[in-house]
Amino acid sequence: MNLVVLERDAGTHVVEAFLDVAGSSLETFRYFNKRDVGEALGNHLVTIVGHDDGPVAYGHLDASGDDVWLGICIAEQHVGNGLGRKMMEALVKYADENGVEELSLTVDAENYAAIALYENFGFAGALCGAHVLMKRRAHG
Repeated sequence: MNLVVLERDAGTHVVEAFLDVAGSSLETFRYFNKRDVGEALGNHLVTIVGHDDGPVAYGHLDASGDDVWLGICIAEQHVGNGLGRKMMEALVKYADENGVEELSLTVDAENYAAIALYENFGFAGALCGAHVLMKRRAHG
């Protein structure tokens, strides 16, 4: 998989193409359910799409006030192939290299594989209803 960092004003069609092939992964990745793709990209510190003969993975760091939210999604047919780890590596590296003090994310409480992945990258969480709020402080 090749990771491509999208330009803020030029990535809308690439993200929409990913959403078209994401399949059932969108049941747990609901970021775009109530957001316009173009407007959302304008809030991102970085947007990354993984390509392998088409878009197969998506990730972002979204600046919202003083918080930076991490989000990733792997297309349904590519789940379990290590793409989540590769996307996390790229996003955490970007955050560390650009002075992001803390990353936050929410994940469904039953998504044990994702929680384990996030914990491997230094995130710790607390149960908040049906979700887990996870945070990671900058290393160093």
